[in-house]
Amino acid sequence: MAILRNVILVGATTLSSSSTNKFIGLPESIAVELIKLLPSLLWYIFVVILCILFYRQIKHDLIPKLSGFKVLGVEATFTRAKLDRAIEKQQAHVSENDRSQVIRRAAWSARALAGMHVLWVDDYPDNNVNEVRLLKDVGITIEQVKTTNQALYILSRKKIDAVISDIQRGSDQDAGLKFLNEMYQRNLYRWTILYTGTVERDRGTPAYAFGITDRPDHLLHYLIDIAERQRL
Repeated sequence: MAILRNVILVGATTLSSSSTNKFIGLPESIAVELIKLLPSLLWYIFVVILCILFYRQIKHDLIPKLSGFKVLGVEATFTRAKLDRAIEKQQAHVSENDRSQVIRRAAWSARALAGMHVLWVDDYPDNNVNEVRLLKDVGITIEQVKTTNQALYILSRKKIDAVISDIQRGSDQDAGLKFLNEMYQRNLYRWTILYTGTVERDRGTPAYAFGITDRPDHLLHYLIDIAERQRL
């Protein structure tokens, strides 16, 4: 870009020295001033041409990413506060770098997250208030239900991009795992994240689960992963 600008300036200077007297009917002083404007005019024309040539890329890729950067400004303060509250509630050990990283990633993935529809199944939805606020803050729509039957009903009638589910529900220690299997058997399966108070690391990720976590930042990372895969 700098080289092109120099070429424009050199060309305009050459034009100025050789063509001033060719502006018929104009005083030399006015002709000189007009020629001095040529570099700026040519630069403006060049930018307009670039915008026309790359309109689709600018509209669909650059602008959404720039819009996402608003999360790094004033809105980041509120988004980060909700993340911090969710982490505190979960009593999870999350480093400062991990907290900042997921906020930055959400900003870059703003376009993928916008309008994402997530179904959250938990018999105690009030436990997830901070997480829900966090996810809504980054553009995700959350629909909450308390039972497997309610969840299956919605999955059969609405477009759902991802599911978040608890594992224990009432006296049933494995309600979330049974729900995963039920979705699969009924051909209603969506990528599902199991979100729980404590993860038993040695048990690994259950069958049909996209992931399992007790960390709000990992929950958001998983949802970004799903959103980005759906764009491919």
